Amino acid sequence: MDSNSVSPMPELAPIAEFDKSPPSPPNEEVPMDDLPPPPTISQAEGKKIKVLHPVGDLHELIARASHAARRDVGTAS
Repeated sequence: MDSNSVSPMPELAPIAEFDKSPPSPPNEEVPMDDLPPPPTISQAEGKKIKVLHPVGDLHELIARASHAARRDVGTAS
């Protein structure tokens, strides 16, 4: 067999040794009733929240940006 050829049966990697100790006991689970309530957002009365609309896909966003840039270049002179 040539020294440059690849062996058809490469040597097997050593077999991993697994931990055979018994599993540790599970952590005590907290019942759902004992969990704190989720955080809430409060707002001062009379203040408005600005809702942002989704932009759409990336191609639409790029097209709008390039259109705005061309429009701005045309009005700059």
